[in-house]
Amino acid sequence: MFKFFKLKSSWLFTQLLILFLVALIASQSSGFTNNPPFTPEAPATLEEVLKANLMTPLADGEFHPKNTMSRAELATVLTRTFDLDARPETNSMKIITDVKPDYWAYDAIEKVVSRGIMSGYRKGLFYPEQKITRAEGFAIFAQAFGVYSFKESTIDDMLNHYTDQKEIPAWARKALATAASEGFINAEKNKIRPREPMTRGDMAYALSWWLGRKKRYSPSTGL
Repeated sequence: MFKFFKLKSSWLFTQLLILFLVALIASQSSGFTNNPPFTPEAPATLEEVLKANLMTPLADGEFHPKNTMSRAELATVLTRTFDLDARPETNSMKIITDVKPDYWAYDAIEKVVSRGIMSGYRKGLFYPEQKITRAEGFAIFAQAFGVYSFKESTIDDMLNHYTDQKEIPAWARKALATAASEGFINAEKNKIRPREPMTRGDMAYALSWWLGRKKRYSPSTGL
């Protein structure tokens, strides 16, 4: 009886070990796990985002999270969040013809365009007041953050998690995979909703996770 128990236990241990090794090999081959390697343990609060001056309340002193964002507002957020002055210029502001030097977001637009983070449309138009979609907003945010060199198979694995992934434009897939891996996307019910307008609340969510990541991996933490 004791000998049979030992044999059975040894067989069970062997089977469990095989299952573990198969799962490990599968996760390594896909290049993706459910726990992104750089996602912070918790995001910063909205108060911390505002205190860092990454976004500001509107004229009435309220934040208005449901308000949609324009291309000019996105450019402003990006210049406040990322050190664009330290990046080399890859473009010329001359292509923009509908943003004059006295426009409130001119400097921000000049920086994101000259660094290749945002671009104009045909005939040198930027359309600063045009509203952005969630696909555009999160993808451009990821572009400023730094898009990861994921394999196509890895991108598919990551985005297949979302029930509306077929609505994601082809040009945005790699950038959105990066944003998703960092926790920047508020995807309720496993939906990215790429075609919907981006709101101030959506951007604040991305910034809260970016700021949480920055705090965790800052030199002062030793991480």
